Amino acid sequence: MPPPQYQRAGTLWYAGDGFIWDDLPATCRTLPGRPLECSSQLLVYNPHTATAHVTARFYHTDRPPTSAGIDVAPGAITTLELASLSVVPHKQPFWIVVESDVPVLPQARHEDYTFWDPVPDAMVAPTPYPGPLTDETVWIFPDCYQGGPQSWYERELLSILNPGYEPVTVRIRYFLRTRESGAEEQIEIPAERVAGLDIWERGPHLLGSVNGPPIRVQHDYAVRIDASAPVIAQTTRRARWTLRPSVVGARSLIGFPLRSPGPTMWHYPGGMIVDRGVLPREANFDVTWNLLFTHNLDEMHPAQATILFHHPGQAPTQSPPLTIPPLRSDLQWLHLPPWLGEHTAIDRPFGMTVNADQPVVPEVTCAEFEMWSQMCPGAMSAVNFYPGPLRDERRWWLGIAPAGGADDRNVAWLQSYHLGAGGARRVPAERDRRRVDC
Repeated sequence: MPPPQYQRAGTLWYAGDGFIWDDLPATCRTLPGRPLECSSQLLVYNPHTATAHVTARFYHTDRPPTSAGIDVAPGAITTLELASLSVVPHKQPFWIVVESDVPVLPQARHEDYTFWDPVPDAMVAPTPYPGPLTDETVWIFPDCYQGGPQSWYERELLSILNPGYEPVTVRIRYFLRTRESGAEEQIEIPAERVAGLDIWERGPHLLGSVNGPPIRVQHDYAVRIDASAPVIAQTTRRARWTLRPSVVGARSLIGFPLRSPGPTMWHYPGGMIVDRGVLPREANFDVTWNLLFTHNLDEMHPAQATILFHHPGQAPTQSPPLTIPPLRSDLQWLHLPPWLGEHTAIDRPFGMTVNADQPVVPEVTCAEFEMWSQMCPGAMSAVNFYPGPLRDERRWWLGIAPAGGADDRNVAWLQSYHLGAGGARRVPAERDRRRVDC
């Protein structure tokens, strides 16, 4: 049995995938060589008193891996702008792997821009996954979505990295949330290559058939990946206005690696329904959406799950049982009644513990909207739950992110940290700018 993620050495990280847009003409660029559509960065933090010697390795769809070496000073954060590197191609998916001679913390961050606005319209920074890969052959994504009205749309890009030295066979299944039917396909990924799948453009066959009719995968669906050797997968959802190429909102997530037996208890500390005050009326898109998806892994039997809500300064509340059909994801809108008022509240943080009678995988997707948005999300996020029960998880790295204002643009970065004890007793915690110790 490989060590759990939090016990791994921290010298090998799968930081996430990347995609550098490069569609604007040169006349639209203010900085030579930099595509204003996006900024793709790799940030590396060195918590030690000696210099960290780091190699950023890039895996591609059509060529062998390339790399760039960087030295990170003691206690410093080094930022690498990937669009400026000759070893990183534009307009195709790639994966970022970080190798270091001492434990470090990396963060891949992607920002999308409208070319006339220096403030990013969308930003994603997935949680990096610690290597090495050993038995990660099954990956689960409880929430994916494609579609939208005529004025805007959302699309998913699924990227799968095979870092090994042999080709792998990958079976991908798409489980539709609102219908019993689904779809599947099988692909081959060469050694040390990336498969970048634009799901909207694909036509996987009817689930359970080899030569069945093609299926358009749209609306809510879950994804399960089964590979013949260890791989790692990430999905990115992008929202755009119709006939406009700029990305309005995005969310990105490295999936959850499934092992046997699958977890039946899951923890999530980060719930928050924020009222930005953008509109003076009660409406679905006037507050932060908090969408809970819980996927039932069983092919034959429904799952029964309950949600324990944790609140600051008051006793937990528990939901009635939820019945989840086989191979389907259940969706609960936590920012709306009956959840709002009984288990959640506006501008009050909350945590959740999901308990089920058989293995499930939950995930939370959040979205926020501009006042003119027509329900097109201007900001999104996606977070995996953490499998329980908690044992000795006492030190947490919270990632790398900007905070406060900026001298070069009219923007203010806001952060919030949510700590959940996951038990019945109070736990003291200390936070510095690098980590949380409990």
